[in-house]
Amino acid sequence: MTEHRNEHLCETTSTTMRQNSILTSRFAADDINHGDGNGGDAVHPRPGQALVIPADLRRPIHVTDITATAMRAHQHLLHGTVTQHMLRRPAGHLYTSEDAVRQRPPRNPRADVLHRLCGADTLLERLTGPDILGDAVVVGPRHHGQDTSAPQALLDLADYPGPYQVQLRTLGRPDTWATRSRRYDTWPAAGTAALELARDLTMVCDVRIVPAVSHEQHREWAYTASLTPAPYRRPGMPATLLDPDQIIPCASVSELAAHLTGDITPHQETPTANAFQYQDLCLVRCAGDAPAWLALRHHVTVPLEVDFRPWPPVVCAQLIRLLLNATREQLLIQQP
Repeated sequence: MTEHRNEHLCETTSTTMRQNSILTSRFAADDINHGDGNGGDAVHPRPGQALVIPADLRRPIHVTDITATAMRAHQHLLHGTVTQHMLRRPAGHLYTSEDAVRQRPPRNPRADVLHRLCGADTLLERLTGPDILGDAVVVGPRHHGQDTSAPQALLDLADYPGPYQVQLRTLGRPDTWATRSRRYDTWPAAGTAALELARDLTMVCDVRIVPAVSHEQHREWAYTASLTPAPYRRPGMPATLLDPDQIIPCASVSELAAHLTGDITPHQETPTANAFQYQDLCLVRCAGDAPAWLALRHHVTVPLEVDFRPWPPVVCAQLIRLLLNATREQLLIQQP
């Protein structure tokens, strides 16, 4: 029964998307009907991509393709025996060269920050653990002995130009991510600040960073939402009132999809939230009885007359990713 319902939802979503030029102009129907099986952080699965983080700060972080048949892509990229560092959030592996460690290469500050933020150990162990030395490669979890693609959230992290914000969980509220207001230009700077907070504040039990927008953008979103009539809104119904400081930044597409569908884990639970953001996309729940949302991006408002709660999160994530990939011109076409 559940399988039939999900299949119907995917078909309905696919039909809606085909009627929307945002989607048909960039992706084939098959891309919409199939998720990535990992929370929907990819619309069209690729053979695999590894994130390469050089120790030399003059060299940019870059993404390289790994073939579907590569058994140990990280060994090829690092030229020899490797040391494995587990990542927990999101799941994956960070590899460094074991041979290079014997030669005492320079510390890799960007990979070191990433490992201390996302490593599988406890926060204290991550804060006090050894430095990451030399070039590093990030891939996803192993599958049948093969390296899988690096987590999409980390690929997004390397690609997003900024700004970034710090989120933390405290012993008093261990199930809630609290967002700090300060913005940082780059993710390594935000990550370094997050780790410093964790060292300085004894009540902090976890930290992370999220892609952000400016204070001005938050205020513009709130103002736009208040002026935009919600779908199905009747005369006399209240406007969508939004406090800019209550827009909740998400760490990944899959987390945003989980909020929209109600499939959220306890540490992400924010039952009264009306607006969520990932990168430069904001989704605002409209006031009124009928379920409806506003998608705000590129100074364009796209009304979504849909209730996301019955949707499988992977399907919702596909729609989010397509909105993120759309140009301003494609979004303008969707305005009523």
